[in-house]
Amino acid sequence: MGSAAILVLKVIVFSVIAIGLYNLLKIYVLSKFKPNLFVKIGATIVSVIMVLISSYLSTKYNAGSWQYYIGSAVVILVVLITVDFWIGDKRNVKNSSGKNDSFKPKPKAKPNRVKNRKN
Repeated sequence: MGSAAILVLKVIVFSVIAIGLYNLLKIYVLSKFKPNLFVKIGATIVSVIMVLISSYLSTKYNAGSWQYYIGSAVVILVVLITVDFWIGDKRNVKNSSGKNDSFKPKPKAKPNRVKNRKN
């Protein structure tokens, strides 16, 4: 029972550290980066490969070792960044229906209208 509680505590601490690191990356790095379609597809392929490699390597390390947690953290960060690439740009799109109605264009003055007028 004691080892299960320690394992759950390790997982909770690991999750808090990984999500905190992701939020810092999102604020300071990912917010300044606007990926195109090829970068999004590349990030998706890399994240799938990382998950496959992680599932293969997780059998080699003990569940309580630091290598296991570091590998899991890298995979979780790559997957979260990939999801942010695909979903993040949809959040920042401004709604065109919410136009500012207080702005009214002023008519342009036509200076030659008076000169060309014949009485």
